[in-house]
Amino acid sequence: MSSIASPDTGSTATPSRPHRRPAVPRRMRLSDCQRRLLLVWYIGAAPTVLVLIAQTLLSLYEGYGLNANEVWGWFLPTVMPTLLLVTGIVAAEARNPSPQQQTVERYYFRLAFGLSLFYLVVVNLILLAMPFILQQVDEAQDIILYLNKSNLFLGPVQGLVGAAMGAVFTSTK
Repeated sequence: MSSIASPDTGSTATPSRPHRRPAVPRRMRLSDCQRRLLLVWYIGAAPTVLVLIAQTLLSLYEGYGLNANEVWGWFLPTVMPTLLLVTGIVAAEARNPSPQQQTVERYYFRLAFGLSLFYLVVVNLILLAMPFILQQVDEAQDIILYLNKSNLFLGPVQGLVGAAMGAVFTSTK
């Protein structure tokens, strides 16, 4: 370590070390992870559900020769399995009379959270773009093709979300 001479006093001073931030723990409580994932799924799915309800009640699809059941038939398998899984896990944990303080790897939680957020944003964008798509298509089948085409990339992302969720719930200690 080098010393620096002070011009006024002639004494030597050592340079101060930069302050380090405290290390972030590598693990976090399982119950916190579960609740945060539940929140991202409920908050992320809510806009799409509300848009679908409004579009259904306004008979938006019927004007294009499309049945709202077909759109709901696309949406429900896109969101409900993961939403029900996370809800069931949190509900089961809440019923546990003596909850243990289990922890999970922070990395896996962040991965599941980020993938979930990305997935839900894409699902919302697909449905929010529906009124614009309806103006561009000639037949109702084109709308179903549009939704089915989105499954080409939503399916693999949903699989990654499921795998990341599995990693969260299996990395417990």
